[in-house]
Amino acid sequence: MASTFDLTVRLVEWDSPDFAALASALGAELGARYPGLGEDELSPAEDLAIAVVAYRGDTPIGCGALRELEPGVGEIKRLFVSSDARRLGVARRMLQALEAQGRASGYSALRLGSGIR
Repeated sequence: MASTFDLTVRLVEWDSPDFAALASALGAELGARYPGLGEDELSPAEDLAIAVVAYRGDTPIGCGALRELEPGVGEIKRLFVSSDARRLGVARRMLQALEAQGRASGYSALRLGSGIR
């Protein structure tokens, strides 16, 4: 169930410290969930065309990004919400922001991959 709190989703550069810290937390969580998954199996951050960070007040609590798979088709990457901010609608808001940016960038389709765990 969504809760009301001071949530903003901002466009950031892929190398912003807030995005990098959240992406690192995602990597740690994926490493625990999927032993043996290496950083080299993730697409390079430089491939990310659009990055967003969700903030509760001034605290970064989630991230997500888009990269181009092929002309007109984007892929949502690095979608992550910190454990203490889950089930509050944060991922939904980031997805809405990424979808809007994808449309503005001319993508006619977006794909989101997920793991089995």
